[in-house]
Amino acid sequence: MGKMSSPIKYSSTGQTVTSEKTVTETTTRQSHSPSKLNRSFLNSSQTTVTDDDLGYSSYVPSMSPRKIVINRARSRSVGSLEHLNFEDETSKDVGLNYVEINIDEVKTTRNHEKKEMQELNSRLASFIDKIAFLEAKNKILSDRIDIDLKQFKEDWSTNAVIQKIEAELKQARKLHDDVNNENGSLKIAIRSLEERNDKLQEENGKLETAYQNSKQAIDRQMQVVSDFEAENNLLRRKANTKDAESKKDKAEIKRLRDELKQRGDTLNRENLNLVKSENKRHTVEEEFEYFKHLHGQRLNDLDDILSRDRQKEEDIWTKKMEQGLKKIQDSYDEQLEVTKAAYGLKSNQLENDVNQYKRRVIETESQKDQPNQEIARLREEIRAMKVKFDETKDVNLSMRVEIAAYRKLLEGAHDSVGLKQAIEALLRQYSMKQETQEKTDITTHRVITGEMQAKIKYQKEAKGPVGICDCSEDATYIVLENTQSKDEDLTGWKIKRLLEDTGDKVDFTFPNGAKVKGNSKVKVWARGYKPLGKSDDFELPYQQTWGQGSSVTTYLQNPSIEEKSTHVKRSVYNTA
Repeated sequence: MGKMSSPIKYSSTGQTVTSEKTVTETTTRQSHSPSKLNRSFLNSSQTTVTDDDLGYSSYVPSMSPRKIVINRARSRSVGSLEHLNFEDETSKDVGLNYVEINIDEVKTTRNHEKKEMQELNSRLASFIDKIAFLEAKNKILSDRIDIDLKQFKEDWSTNAVIQKIEAELKQARKLHDDVNNENGSLKIAIRSLEERNDKLQEENGKLETAYQNSKQAIDRQMQVVSDFEAENNLLRRKANTKDAESKKDKAEIKRLRDELKQRGDTLNRENLNLVKSENKRHTVEEEFEYFKHLHGQRLNDLDDILSRDRQKEEDIWTKKMEQGLKKIQDSYDEQLEVTKAAYGLKSNQLENDVNQYKRRVIETESQKDQPNQEIARLREEIRAMKVKFDETKDVNLSMRVEIAAYRKLLEGAHDSVGLKQAIEALLRQYSMKQETQEKTDITTHRVITGEMQAKIKYQKEAKGPVGICDCSEDATYIVLENTQSKDEDLTGWKIKRLLEDTGDKVDFTFPNGAKVKGNSKVKVWARGYKPLGKSDDFELPYQQTWGQGSSVTTYLQNPSIEEKSTHVKRSVYNTA
């Protein structure tokens, strides 16, 4: 907003009056017309001019011309708004320009300029009133002069008086002309002031518009600053959350390292147990060969004792026993070689996994922006290691069962009846084991006088209101439960089922609009098993079963690939 100063100088009879006012723009324009002011002046102050008022009784023609000098000077000062950047209301907020302005200073300056404008308007009105008064006075004087001149001509006829009157009349006319000239100059000054007033009002309107625009721009910038502050606070909260998550991730990594160390120690113990088992196996084999030779001699002695009528049955029995022993020996040797190879592969693989874990832990610490995915991947690998570890335990358990079978066989070798029972029990146990491996559904079985049991363990974990409630034993459905009161949208959620015995996987993705109501359950059926009328349930599109096995893990993931629930089934074998 700018200022305009206009110095006006009046000079009359050696006196100079200088008036300098600062004119500011106002929103309301005031126009003053000389004719209106004359009428208002005449109406408001109608005075009767008498001879005493005009000094007629002691009239002395001492009129002198008055000079009016009007010097115009126009200046513009920018004031405190030099640094304003005005923007159009339709301008886009592509680049955010901050306006540095002091609102209080602008308001104070504007009020001061408004007062000065009102004072200047008052002075202009007084000038116009003065001009109207002078015009009325000139008219009265002119009329009085004409009357006096006529009266003088009638009353005084001498030439001296006439000359004197004519001189005075000439002087009065000159004064009248001077007054008229002054009146014209004042009218010119009034018109100039009116034009200047119009220009100032126009400029004031522009400045008012610019002020409003700048005010709106300031409001927008303040809103932008508020948005930035809110976003900054949000980013700070997110940073604090990320720091907390990073601490949790570090704790999880430390826990995984400890667990990995424990797994390594367990693996070392298992390897030590394997070596001990190998030593025991060699001892048992030597004892078996010794007792086999001894039993062979006893059988030869029995052959001589037994009658010829039982010779055929004995030959058949001996042949079957030799075939059974050979079959058992071949199966055991084959399984032993497979176990050795599997242990060697698993040992190498575990060492590689340990090295990979160390590298991945370093990468995880260096890549803190992806902790969730890395931890999920580490969890998957740890689960795979757990599965491998369980398989190793199963193999070790089967070896222990075989060793127990041989021990029972040797214990029953003292008499022929015990040997026969031991061989039959061993054959039954072997056939039961083969059937159990094919069906992968072990319950219980007995080895001679010992007992082997398969204990099934279930483990459930949920991170949120929605989780896996149950998995059917026949693998026909999976139950999800919502423990909160409001509905939960399942669009994009996934159910993953891993059969750790065979490595098979079954995946299901919930369609758009899928949801589970509050405090209720929903089932996901295998294909062909969904009952009629179950509109809230879901069905696998292709698979006719969820898959069965001794070790099964089921996951529930949200669209962000975060595990919200886990259901684990494990079969643990014990011997009594």
